Amino acid sequence: MRLLKMLLCFLAPVFFLQASLSPTTQVNTAPVDSDSTVFSSYNSRQDQFLLTWWGDDMVSSYIYGAVYNANGALAVSTLDLFGNGYNPVSDIASCYNSHANQYFLSWSEYNVSPSPGPAFAILAADGSVVEGVTPISTLAPGGDVLSCYNSLTHQYFVTWGTGSGPTYPLYFAILNEDGTIFKSATGIPPISGGESNNPNLFCSYNPKTNEYLVSWSGDDFTVYIAIYDASGTAVKTATAISPAGQGYTAVSSCVNSSNNQYLLSWIDTGSNSYFLILSKDGDPLYGPTVIPGFLGKINYPLCCSYNSGSDSYVLTSVTNANQSQFAVLSSRGAVIVEPTLIGNPSGLTTLNNAYNSSGARTWITWSATDSSTVRNGYFAIYSPLVPIQSIPTSTCFPPVQPNRPTKTLF
Repeated sequence: MRLLKMLLCFLAPVFFLQASLSPTTQVNTAPVDSDSTVFSSYNSRQDQFLLTWWGDDMVSSYIYGAVYNANGALAVSTLDLFGNGYNPVSDIASCYNSHANQYFLSWSEYNVSPSPGPAFAILAADGSVVEGVTPISTLAPGGDVLSCYNSLTHQYFVTWGTGSGPTYPLYFAILNEDGTIFKSATGIPPISGGESNNPNLFCSYNPKTNEYLVSWSGDDFTVYIAIYDASGTAVKTATAISPAGQGYTAVSSCVNSSNNQYLLSWIDTGSNSYFLILSKDGDPLYGPTVIPGFLGKINYPLCCSYNSGSDSYVLTSVTNANQSQFAVLSSRGAVIVEPTLIGNPSGLTTLNNAYNSSGARTWITWSATDSSTVRNGYFAIYSPLVPIQSIPTSTCFPPVQPNRPTKTLF
């Protein structure tokens, strides 16, 4: 009689870390100006987050930074980075350089010539200043100066809108790792209606294509993108990717490093929140789609970031009732976490943008105020649903003879 070959299989459990949102926490000490919010960027080497903002004491302005561990513990107390010799007129945005283990800060600075102008500074991982406040161009920003880091060429791509509404001509520049200019301020040629109605141009770097994507809402309230290679040459010129009239706020963007796609997010004039998934070439794959129940404040962006650990997108914005909120989408656009309010301390309302940046956890940052002049920065940490150990779902062994434990049955 022929023995049937059999395998004994045992199911091995895969454990998951439960998705959660931490309590709202006040950023260490220094106050936030009414025109500023708290920006965050993630240090992948040390699993830390840099928070930056500016405040004033009615006489002078101060640019601040603080470093936190990913679990919310303060690693470097609040630093007055450059003294009181500077006067920011935009948020202090930042991106992280994994090659040099440094942070690149960018903003619109009043105290540079001509005034104001796009400026940058470089910080070490501990918040110490590597390069002080340095102008980028004489083309004055109308709002924030945003940036992303190129991990292949070790350069920074910087974007901003100039002039004043209803149109903001569009510019970018590329800086080397040491802060020297690689490509000076260069206009992004718009198509008809393609100039921005908002001075904030978001940008994202795709390491798989070595290209930058720029996104904005045109003065015809239509969403546009352009793609540039590492040299600053246009790969895709300004292109409309939403129905006419649908866009309104600045259009945030992030790169999905797993499937080589982009996600864009924005808010229309009716406070509806949209997302759109693009191919690596900037072609629409899914959307534009409204996120049910995610009504945003139309003067504020709907920000997004990609979490590679959970293969998901986190989106954050401010409600019309001045509360911070977030939602989570899968890489295919399915809603994982329904739109959720983030509680402020009692009596406070959200004052400015709710930004976010992702490591294994996503940090959500904003500023809030009471009815007086007290304004502070706050953060909450979203921990996604991710496996905490990677093991096969089953393990199989050949059966052994009961009286000969070392001898299999076949």
